[in-house]
Amino acid sequence: MTSTFDYPDHRTSKLKSLDARWKVAGFLIAMLCMAFLKTPMIGVAGVIASLLLLMGTWPDSGWWLPRIFWIVAGILVFILPTPFLTPGETFFEYGILKASKEGLDTSVLIFSRGLAISILALALIGSSTIQDLVRGANGFGLPSKICSIFWLGFRHLDLLSHEFKRMRVALRARGYKINTGFSSYKTIAWLSANMLVRALDRSEHVGLAIKARGFHGVFTSLETPKTTWREVGFFFAMILIPFSLLVLDFWLGN
Repeated sequence: MTSTFDYPDHRTSKLKSLDARWKVAGFLIAMLCMAFLKTPMIGVAGVIASLLLLMGTWPDSGWWLPRIFWIVAGILVFILPTPFLTPGETFFEYGILKASKEGLDTSVLIFSRGLAISILALALIGSSTIQDLVRGANGFGLPSKICSIFWLGFRHLDLLSHEFKRMRVALRARGYKINTGFSSYKTIAWLSANMLVRALDRSEHVGLAIKARGFHGVFTSLETPKTTWREVGFFFAMILIPFSLLVLDFWLGN
């Protein structure tokens, strides 16, 4: 069965040859540092640094650029009302609408932190296959059960996506068009119930398949993980830059 997800081509990333364990550790620490920023200006600097990392390590922007656009649109939906709902010094007023400076700072901070973390996540996803990242997380110290749940859940979503597209093609082949009538709601309910049954059936087949292959909760690979000076240099670079932003943020905050 071919995958229905639009996977990125990790071969175009300059980080593809690095050990997945060091990549997962470096990006995870960088994301944590971005999450603890408290100054809007440093948050914007974190976005710029994350974007430069993504552009430098993954020149092929055809996959990640549209996703950044949708991430920005999704974050803006939640932060646009913040300046008008946060009390403080008024900097903009139009009729009954009053936007506070404190609310604007909060919006910029939330936006920058969320966007920086999302960009780092895209850079991580584009540097290796999902299998390598799961093995890297397991080698980094994440429990095997959590890695197994993540990987099997991801694979299960892939199977359900394939099933959903198959059912949609079947409806279109029969000339069916969804509208707001009662018959459409009845059809949607029937399709949802069918998807639930198929999900249970698929989960049983996936469980039997991994048992037949002798999977016992430990991710193995034909390639032996190797740690070289490139992995160590990348790891310390991923620590140094976000940690420097965090220290500068703490200094400006005090």
